[in-house]
Amino acid sequence: METAVKTKIKWRIPWKSFRFRVLAVTIAAVTILMGILLFNNIYAINVVHNQVSESNYRVLNMYMSNVDNCFEAIENYFVGLQSSSSLITAAYTKDDKEFYISQARLIRELEASVSSYDYIEDLFVYVKQRDQYMDASKYSIAGDERGRIKKMVKDVISQKEEGHYEGWTWIWHWVNGEPYLIRPLQMRSTYMGGCVKVSTLIKRLRQDGIGKLDYLAFVTQDGQELGTQLPELTENIQLTGKRQYYRAQQGTHERYMALTVPSDCGEYGLAAMIRDNNILEGLQSLRVLIWILMVLLAVFLVGFTMIMRRWVLRPLNRLIKAMQELSEGQFNIRLRENEWDECEEFTMVNRAFDDMISQIESLKIDVYEENIRRQRAELQYMKLQANPHFYIVNGGIFNCLNVIHNLSMMGKNDLLQQMTTYLGNHLRYTMEGSALDTLEKEMDCVENYLRIQQFRFPDSIVCEMEVAQDVRSVLAPPLLIQTFAENTVKYQVTAGEITHIWIKVHRTEENPHVVEIEIRDDGEGYPQSVLDCLEKNQKIFDKRGEHFGIRNVSQRLWLLYHDAAKLICYNDKETGGACTKIYLPDDIVENKQK
Repeated sequence: METAVKTKIKWRIPWKSFRFRVLAVTIAAVTILMGILLFNNIYAINVVHNQVSESNYRVLNMYMSNVDNCFEAIENYFVGLQSSSSLITAAYTKDDKEFYISQARLIRELEASVSSYDYIEDLFVYVKQRDQYMDASKYSIAGDERGRIKKMVKDVISQKEEGHYEGWTWIWHWVNGEPYLIRPLQMRSTYMGGCVKVSTLIKRLRQDGIGKLDYLAFVTQDGQELGTQLPELTENIQLTGKRQYYRAQQGTHERYMALTVPSDCGEYGLAAMIRDNNILEGLQSLRVLIWILMVLLAVFLVGFTMIMRRWVLRPLNRLIKAMQELSEGQFNIRLRENEWDECEEFTMVNRAFDDMISQIESLKIDVYEENIRRQRAELQYMKLQANPHFYIVNGGIFNCLNVIHNLSMMGKNDLLQQMTTYLGNHLRYTMEGSALDTLEKEMDCVENYLRIQQFRFPDSIVCEMEVAQDVRSVLAPPLLIQTFAENTVKYQVTAGEITHIWIKVHRTEENPHVVEIEIRDDGEGYPQSVLDCLEKNQKIFDKRGEHFGIRNVSQRLWLLYHDAAKLICYNDKETGGACTKIYLPDDIVENKQK
């Protein structure tokens, strides 16, 4: 049969083969995509963007360097001016005549120097000690603007002395809505420097032919524009020194390419923006062609999607849905076959899936039944292991028989009848084979047991039981509470001394579906070694040997409830006695009680 299949595949076109269909569709898609890629203008757009950005960035960087060089030259000029006799005399003399002579000389020096710097509009010297302001401006500065510059210089110096600026660098300041760049240098109480209006500086850069830029402006490091040249953008321009792209906030939402060059002289920089449409205006025909190809691609993808949905997705979805139903435990599902719609591979998968479901269904039933048998066997073993506990605790049944014998010898028939009744009820309960029983029966068993022990230890055992009415019918493992009552009798009860036992069973306040069983006594409490073993889930040993009872209870709780039940053993801080708390859910499944 295998040879026949190979021959069949070799000599005929496997139209129904999933691999053939995927291959055919892939070849067709790749062919169309290759045609689109040939006319794709991504590469051309990137080339144009790179060329435009590199060209304008070089120009922008050059003019930013020119501005920085001019500003550094101003700084060097004033550094040299600090050694001028005129400045020294004006700064330190107390004679008014000498000051005014020095003032006139300084003004002449400033007027002679201001024209030497292209981008500087005003040079100033401010002697704060005398509150005398001297400056020299170019002819483009009107008298009222000089007054505003004077006030700006005094404000900047005052703010600087108050700690509003970090370091003496070129800083920007607003005067009547106009941004200025100012550089104050300090020589004791005398300040000198230069300033320039940002709008005038941008105008000079435009006149110098900085390039075909749509927008040009100075911006701060936090993206605040120094001027009103840039459009409103959705986000602030970042002085990263790299090419970035932004979109306009209103209107056409045009896309802009932004170029930024940080200044070396202050916390600002020069930013230029070019409309993306202006950059790519020579690629319009290619972009139209791409749109046509994209429409064709969309049509192809629609057809491709419909075909894949019919040949691949639909049978695959049926398979996925069947797997989900299988994971939810539904084993009656079967995948129908459509010879014309489905591929040969899906047909084989569907048949294999149906066979697998049948096998899983059979195996699950077998495993489930085996688990039930194993669990019943384990619970029965644990129950049988717990039953001898009563018989071996301090002589157990033998001590009870001795008590019965003594009562018979003393002729106390009434007490003898009570003893035999309690003992018979207790033995009847412990010999039952059920894995679960009601808490009411468990408490009756505990009461019978304690009454038997009261015959052995007259006036030594005082027990208080408090069982809520709504928990009496709750199912629980037998010999659960009695195990800890027996431990108290075994390790704490001594003839002639009174031992108190408190048993309280109720629902928790946090969760009404959880039952809390509390067993306390006023004895010596659990040994620390026993508590350590319980915490580590190890076998419990002390100086008396191994404790089977507590570990037996813990194992049965795990078999029946797993993490839904809790066993907590500790020593009561008030009484010092042993305290045990057991938390049980009241919704145990029915099959666990069988």
